[in-house]
Amino acid sequence: MINFENQAELDNVIKHLEAKQNYWTDMHDMGKENEFISITTGAPLKDFPKILALFYIYYILIQSVIYTNEQVYIERTKSLEDHVQANAKPFEKILDKYYYISHYSLNWYAALHKCHELGAQLVVLQNQQQFDAIAKKLHKKQRYWLDLNDLAEEGKFVSMTTGRAANFTRWAKIEPNNLNHNENCAQLLYEKKHKQHFRMNDNECTDLCHFICETNSPSTITIVVW
Repeated sequence: MINFENQAELDNVIKHLEAKQNYWTDMHDMGKENEFISITTGAPLKDFPKILALFYIYYILIQSVIYTNEQVYIERTKSLEDHVQANAKPFEKILDKYYYISHYSLNWYAALHKCHELGAQLVVLQNQQQFDAIAKKLHKKQRYWLDLNDLAEEGKFVSMTTGRAANFTRWAKIEPNNLNHNENCAQLLYEKKHKQHFRMNDNECTDLCHFICETNSPSTITIVVW
């Protein structure tokens, strides 16, 4: 999805658009109200909010949802700072990749962009070996966001990182169940009744959970507390 870098790029795109139509961009403020950031890069909107506002009037409907075939209601976190703690630790190597396992909770959208800020993405589960290795590092009383979601089409969970269908899942019994028709983001939770293992569950994307970021090689990490 398009992310505008400057006025020239915006002007060039406008020339090719059809009037009276609405067009999505990749900007949204689902993580924190009025702080629009790119779904692609996690970078904030900085230099031309007035330009985008003008663009909105003629061409673009900018909303706090990123998919067109399902209306997603967002209950924004009113005071995100209250849920962020200062004891975040850096990435640690697990098998052949590096992982940041949070010690504070965010909604799924905010967790997605927190990982982007750290030069990573929400974890993509690939196989049983990786799943077991990560699960050993998790706290049994916490839940952890993954990058899978079915926001675009109910029941079809895809990776936010790759855009492809999940090739490895370990759902809990009767999950995903889309409880109350509003569970669209995947998380890990500890299920005592299932041989005491972590299993996947679908949950409301606006719920507050811990999260796991993944990267091949972490750069110097600066933890940004919102």
